[in-house]
Amino acid sequence: FLRTREYSPKVPPKRCKQQQNNTLKLATRERSREREQERNMSNNNEEDDLLYGDIVTSQGEDGRESLRVTRDRLEKSERHHAERIEQLEAKVKQLETENERITKENRILMQNISSLYDTAKLELKRKDAMLHEERMKSFNVGGGGTQRGGGGGGGKNPPPPKPPPGGPPSGKKK
Repeated sequence: FLRTREYSPKVPPKRCKQQQNNTLKLATRERSREREQERNMSNNNEEDDLLYGDIVTSQGEDGRESLRVTRDRLEKSERHHAERIEQLEAKVKQLETENERITKENRILMQNISSLYDTAKLELKRKDAMLHEERMKSFNVGGGGTQRGGGGGGGKNPPPPKPPPGGPPSGKKK
């Protein structure tokens, strides 16, 4: 009787039954895990079918190959766009720096032009005042209203020009 069973004669029969029970429990647990995994996979497949069921392709299973190709194409496009964004950001930074420099230069040039214009206006006033002064001197030296040169003009010299607005210059140069 002992030899016909599959356990060794050294192991007591009670202990052999425990091992069998443990083996059965392990096998049952393993089968339960496998069934759970199958259920999870079928749930995932059902979810995939809901998400990707409308994709039709001649390659791959359920359009997965098409999705992989599309994903790869999108990733490549994303990398290209990221590089382009970096280039454009560098260009914007460069242009902002150049714009600041040009704005500063423009401000300085406007100040210089304004100063030159103001100086030219003052210089013209000074020259007009000098001319007026010289005409007054020559008018006074010439005889106070008689025409020089003895020609037969028979009259007076024209009156001197009016002084420039703002009065005669003070004689100071700026």
